[in-house]
Amino acid sequence: MAFDKQYLGRVNTSANNQALNVWSYNATASGANETAATVAASAYFNSFQQVLTSGSEVGPLVVGDAIYIHGNDTSAIYVVSSITTNVTVAALNGESARVVYSAEATTAGGDATEAVTVAGVLATDLVFVQLHTVGSTPRTIITSAATANTITTVFSGDPSTDHVYAYQVLRATA
Repeated sequence: MAFDKQYLGRVNTSANNQALNVWSYNATASGANETAATVAASAYFNSFQQVLTSGSEVGPLVVGDAIYIHGNDTSAIYVVSSITTNVTVAALNGESARVVYSAEATTAGGDATEAVTVAGVLATDLVFVQLHTVGSTPRTIITSAATANTITTVFSGDPSTDHVYAYQVLRATA
């Protein structure tokens, strides 16, 4: 069980500090390559909450935040249910969306905007993208969006040809 904050990213961009956040954690990129159940275990995210707040319970995670956990066995959405003493997450009740595509891509370079063709992706799908391997010129992900058969990701600058990023595509089940 080795939490690594490098593989946890906030995927919503609300400027409202009181809005709940959506996070993505890629457990397959961490050194332990863990299952979703291991990551969802109580206290897994404690170091993230405490490192950034010097031991305070007031940290980046709040009750109600959603965390998309991509494990080596499955991917699922969990909700932060407690931050007192331990950060605890619970499975999201009722399936509202499911993962329809999940893979990695290597940047082509030449521009901050990277597009990858994924046959079957719809413009109404929800896309989660996070860095798996940072290249020689570090870049961050600014936005990502789905259009018909394409996932477009905008980096903070030209990522060159050596960044590897993971993407997951969710589609509403209703």
